[in-house]
Amino acid sequence: MKLPSWRLDLEREIDLIEEVARVYGYNRFADTLPSFAGAVRELPHALQESAIRGTLRALGFTEAVSSTFTSAEEAATFGTDAVAMGNPLSAEAGMLRPSLAPGMATMLAHNLHRDVRSVRLFEMGTVFTGSTEKVNESVGLALGATGAAVATALYGSDDALFYETKGAIEALLAKFGGAVSFDAGSLPVWLAPGRGARALLDGKPIAVFGELSAAELQARKLRQPCVVATIDAQTLMQTELRQPVSRELSRFQAVERDFSFVFPDAVTWVQIEAGIRGLGIAALQRLAPVEVFRDPKGKAVAAGSYSLLLRVVFQSNERTLTDEDLTNWSEKIVGWMRLQLDGVQRA
Repeated sequence: MKLPSWRLDLEREIDLIEEVARVYGYNRFADTLPSFAGAVRELPHALQESAIRGTLRALGFTEAVSSTFTSAEEAATFGTDAVAMGNPLSAEAGMLRPSLAPGMATMLAHNLHRDVRSVRLFEMGTVFTGSTEKVNESVGLALGATGAAVATALYGSDDALFYETKGAIEALLAKFGGAVSFDAGSLPVWLAPGRGARALLDGKPIAVFGELSAAELQARKLRQPCVVATIDAQTLMQTELRQPVSRELSRFQAVERDFSFVFPDAVTWVQIEAGIRGLGIAALQRLAPVEVFRDPKGKAVAAGSYSLLLRVVFQSNERTLTDEDLTNWSEKIVGWMRLQLDGVQRA
């Protein structure tokens, strides 16, 4: 068989087979599915990925997608070991992104410039580090927030957006096994000084977050604070999810007690909570800060200190609590905060 000279499209065996099938008639072939042996397998970290996306959506964040490419300037600002493209489309897209932070900042600016004043976004995608000879890929996660946030007795309107994002990160990390804590060490330059923090999972850094620096806001022509967070989703994907545990509700009355103390600024909530829970009070159900007060003039509360109103809830699953129980436990808490944390009880 020789092919007609004008049929230049017939180059491979499959081209000829397709031509025969067309002449024979596609409608004359029986409808069958290819054979398959085995079972559908779930991706190794599908549950973790679903938990991340589901938690953030429940917290009011909308998933977004940014470009995989970034400029050399942003790659140097937001990451290290960025990989250059061999044949970039433009100077603004000449590098593979080493972080999701610049894309998140750009998406926040995109919304604000179109009169969307309150934005909550998250993105989960691949980030790249290494060199052109060896490119390392990992899964990253970024959060972005700007606009209206609710102030409380613990923080004012200027800090509400920061603490809302911190709460979202804490709620996300609580889905995974491990102890969650925060500090303010080793923050990147794209965060405003004194307006950022790190999240740690079992003592190891897992996320950084805070307000964008003045330089980043100016570069994007932004006039209102924007909070951006980057989270090591690669580590989260390899961490076991925490299994929910339910317990029987107590039939006995709960009792609240408030404690008002003045502490040095060096005393953190992590220290207070861990210390009180370490007293071994079996009936201790909850404790939470109700109000934090600082006096800029240093009259009601001395400079370098803050006043904390702490609320503790006691409840037994076995009996009604007595005045003697409550007095004993209250004295333990007060004594510990005085001796171990240099706290001064307020009247």
